[in-house]
Formats: sequence, C-alpha cells, structure tokens
Amino acid sequence: MVVSTCSWDSQSYDLLITEAGFHNIEVCDLPEELCKDICQKSLMINGKELSPPQLQRVVDAEQTRNPRFLKIVLSEVSIFGYFRLLDKKIDSLIYCNGVKHLLSKVLQRLEEDYNSGDHCHLVQQVLSALVVSHQGLTETDILSIFQIHSNSWSPFYFAVENLIINDSGLLRFAFPELKEAIEAAYLDSEEKRIAVKRQLIDYFEKMLEEVDEGANFSNLALRRVANELPWLQKSVGDTAGLIQTLSNVGVFHILEQKSEYELIDLWAATGLDQDTICQKLLKSFDIAVCDMYNLQQRSNMLDEYPPGYLEKMEGKLQEDVRKSLLRDNKYFLACSYVEDVEYDKAQPLHESVMLECRGLLKEMYDPRVKQTLAFTCSGLGVLYLKQRMFEEAEPLFFESIEHHEPLGNKKAICEAKVNIGLIKMDTGHLDKALEFLNDALQTFEQIYFGHLPIVVGNVLTNIALCHRRMGKVEKAEAMYLRSLKVKAHAVGWSHESIAVCYMNLGALEFSPRNNYAKAEEWSHKALKILE
Repeated sequence: MVVSTCSWDSQSYDLLITEAGFHNIEVCDLPEELCKDICQKSLMINGKELSPPQLQRVVDAEQTRNPRFLKIVLSEVSIFGYFRLLDKKIDSLIYCNGVKHLLSKVLQRLEEDYNSGDHCHLVQQVLSALVVSHQGLTETDILSIFQIHSNSWSPFYFAVENLIINDSGLLRFAFPELKEAIEAAYLDSEEKRIAVKRQLIDYFEKMLEEVDEGANFSNLALRRVANELPWLQKSVGDTAGLIQTLSNVGVFHILEQKSEYELIDLWAATGLDQDTICQKLLKSFDIAVCDMYNLQQRSNMLDEYPPGYLEKMEGKLQEDVRKSLLRDNKYFLACSYVEDVEYDKAQPLHESVMLECRGLLKEMYDPRVKQTLAFTCSGLGVLYLKQRMFEEAEPLFFESIEHHEPLGNKKAICEAKVNIGLIKMDTGHLDKALEFLNDALQTFEQIYFGHLPIVVGNVLTNIALCHRRMGKVEKAEAMYLRSLKVKAHAVGWSHESIAVCYMNLGALEFSPRNNYAKAEEWSHKALKILE
C-alpha cells in the first residue's frame, strides 16, 4: 500500500509512521536536469517545444521544482495557442505563489474558454458541485442537474481531464489544492455552499422518488442516492429529509452493508432515540412489503414464489442455480436460528449444506461452493461455541480457515481465529488464546486501517480478559482502555458497549486492585449510560 500525505499534516504523519510503521519516503524537489527533461518530454507529447531561454526560465523558477506545480504549468503551456504571447503566459504561471494560486489562474482560463451561451456559469456550477458532493458525481449526474448539452460538456470535460479522477464513473478531484482553489473562488461563504448542496439534494430526492417500487438493492439509482443524499442532508441540517431517506428500506440496506458505523453516525445526527428509529424502519419495511405484494399482484406473480419454492422447483429452474440459491438460503436461515437460540433447527440446516458442499468439491473444484462451505463450517462452529461444545467447535473453525485462505477472505479468517481464541481462553489455554487473538487483531487493523469498527474493540476486550486471568493487571488495563477508545470512535460515547467497557475497568479496580473508590467511579459512568 502506498499512501501520500503532506509533511505539515502531523496527525496523518503520526498515524502512518509512528502507529502503523509505514516506511517514510520523502518527495524532494526536482533536480534541475530532471526538471528540464520532464519539460521537454511532456511538451513533445503534445507537439510543443519551448525555446532554450523559455525552457531555462521555467526550470529556474522556484515553484517548478514541485512536480505537481510543474505538471500544471506544462499542461497550460501545451494548450496555449498564441505564440507571440507565450512568454507572458509562462511568466504568469511560473511566478504564482504555490499550486493553489496557480490553479486559480487555471480556473480563470477555464471560465474564459467554456463559460458561454446557455452555460455561462458552467465551470463554477460543475466544479462547485464536485466540491460539496460526498463521494463524487457521475457525468450523468452533472448533465442532469445543470441541464448541460453534450456539445458544451465534452470540450470542458477533456479540458479538466488531467485535474480530476474518474473512479469507476465517479468524478472527483485529483489533488486537494484544486478543491481549495475552487472553494476560494466560488464557495467563499456557507450560504453559497448550502445553495449548491440544495441543488444536489433536490436532484437525488427526485431520483429516489423515481426508483421503481420493488427495485432490488443493486439498483444503480438507489445506490447513487444512498451514497450521496444522506450526507448532503446532514450537512445542511435537513433532519426531516435525513430521517425520510434513512427510513427507506433500500437506502438503509445499502448503507448497512457498506458501513454500519457510518449508518449509526447518520442516525445519530437525526437526534431520534433507538425505539423511534426502530418504529420508523418497521413501518418502512411494512410499506415495502405492501409495495412488493401490489407489484406481484399486478404482474400475476403472487403464486410464483411460494414458501419453500426452491425445494419444489426441481426440474423447473436451471438446476445448478436452484441448488446454489437453496444452499445459500439454508445457510442464512440456519444463522438466523442460531441468533434466536433455536439450535435444534439450525444444526440440521448447517449440516446438510456442509455435506452437500463437500460432495460437490470432491467432484469438481468451485470457489463459490468452497466459500459456502467455509462460512457453513464457521456457522456450525458458532452454534457449538454458544453451547460451550468446544471440542466440536474448534476443528470447524480450523476447517473454515483452511477453506477461506485460498479465497483471500481475510476478515472471515480473522473472525474464525477470534472464535478459536475464545475457546482457548475458556479452556484455560491463555497463551494460545493470546496468540490467536493478537494475530486476528493485527490483520483486522490492516483491513480497517484508520477506521477501526467495534469488532476490533471486542477483540481488545478479550485480550484484556486473557491478561487479567494471567494476573497481568497493567496489560489488562491498557487493553481495556484501547478497547474503550476504539469503541467510542466507532459508535460514540453514549453507546451501551461503552458502558460495558466502564464495567470491565471497574471490575479490574474492584479485584485484584481493591481500589473501591475507582471501581465505583467507573460503575457510575456505566450506570449513567444504561439509564
């Protein structure tokens, strides 16, 4: 992994170098010969060439030793078409005070070239919208929001192509200085920012209204709405709109799959309590079920998918597809039964899926089948673990790891290792427990680099419990405090998991430290949250 940051950003520097242990490679100023070589070769690509005095003037300028500054200068020189004014153009660029100042010149040039006719504010509109968007905007978004004709959009897009990144269709800025220059030029007040955000909100709210009832969660329009609209509404204080958007079943599902902690943060911004949130989601779910029923009724599909239809449709569907869907549904149903402590219903489902997958893999290797087997082994292992049937659970977690490793499912491997660590801890093998838990922790920190979820806090809590049982009180306290910090960052300081952290710290002070005053202090903090 290669990560870039600026030397003045001390917070990022400490995170990357001090905490994560990244190697530090400093990007130095360009040496003169390399600077000259870059100038000549870059301009040659576009059929341009500077005279020796012009080239030397560019190379001698202090700011052109910055690779980004030099790249922007060369890009502007390449498209400049007035030979007699070239010296003046070069001077106007190379003597700018930094990249941000240089980009302000670029914005002025873009306005002169592309603000015309029906689109007299095209540059300001498009670039301002990209600034305030959450993840970026697609070309379709931009053309629809501002009603831009393709004959105006295409020339402008190619003109800014070197300044933006097209990330799977999403347009965003290639470097932060461009965003800063646009903010200084067009968004120098909160009122202007809100006005642009309102335009985007209106667009995405309309898009959500037009999503077909019964649309599945892979619907592109629904995903665009989920990834933009809530953050825009939150940023302008549109609480009513935010509640309505988050209550949409499709939006909720997409955000929950993407990052449940971002979803928690968005709901927290509404100021609603948990009971009210649940009521709104249940009502939304009921409406979605009614919409689906009405859609099926209109399409005469009510009898097409009866309960158990996958088991009854043998010979009527493509058989490999039917069996794959049936295995997946059995697995998820079994996991739901485990969550509801209905182990007698879950076990035969897990076992039937496991048996079928093993048989299929003996006949032919299929990574999809192998993945299903890996998760089923873990699912059955959890079933046994919850019943404290450790001898039955442990080999299943090891088998799960064995199947997940060639598939590269690092998160699932970590989860299995955590469960093995819990078994080792509950059976008194504390050194082995720490080995598995620390291994899982290290990988989790790599997977969730910089944004650790609550699961990492739980691993830290279990590591602390191991140290406590080993009599290593100081290490236990350090891990409990790390767990507290991770959980608070993930879900906030008022979540009930924070109360559990306080109770763990209180228990440590109560015994073996016998510090009853401190134990009481931690307990009061926990009680305040739980009340």
